Amino acid sequence: MVSLMATGAITEKTDSRIVTLSDGPVADFQFSIDGLEMNATNMSVGATSYVWDFGDGKKSAAINPLHLYAEPGSYNIQLIALNPCGNDTLHKNLIITSLETSEAGFAFSLYPNPNEGVFEISLQGKRSVDIEIRIFDLLGRTIWSEAWANRQYLVETIDLNQDVIFPQGTYLYQVQYDGQLITGKIFIE
Repeated sequence: MVSLMATGAITEKTDSRIVTLSDGPVADFQFSIDGLEMNATNMSVGATSYVWDFGDGKKSAAINPLHLYAEPGSYNIQLIALNPCGNDTLHKNLIITSLETSEAGFAFSLYPNPNEGVFEISLQGKRSVDIEIRIFDLLGRTIWSEAWANRQYLVETIDLNQDVIFPQGTYLYQVQYDGQLITGKIFIE
């Protein structure tokens, strides 16, 4: 309860009101990739409205948006969760590599990028294939690798810091599947 007392030369007046305080929102989301299509799952708490920026000039106010990118690339996705008490912003980086022309029709994403040595990879194809992922330092030395047999869909969290803390810098990744090869860079901050 909040009270206000006003005192004048002749009179005094007091007025009281009950004020309810609410917490500001907390922005959070996850997403999945299917080719060039990103499906966001909003996990924000306490928000009453949302503003999404997909990093390609397009925006949305939907709760759980579905967004189709025009081409593969690196995108910074931003969610602003709002309520009458304030707002909270969360950014996640997304890399989309889509190979719709290949027979396997495989899609690959890696996020967040940059990261602190922990990131998630997502792979999805039209049929099951053998998959191998390798991460190299800039001298070409393999610092991490793993293979999966006969997989059509894969979501894995990679923690490069399990045995050794990797220094900040640029690393290279290589995804090999069904005779195809995807390469790119990972930035550890």
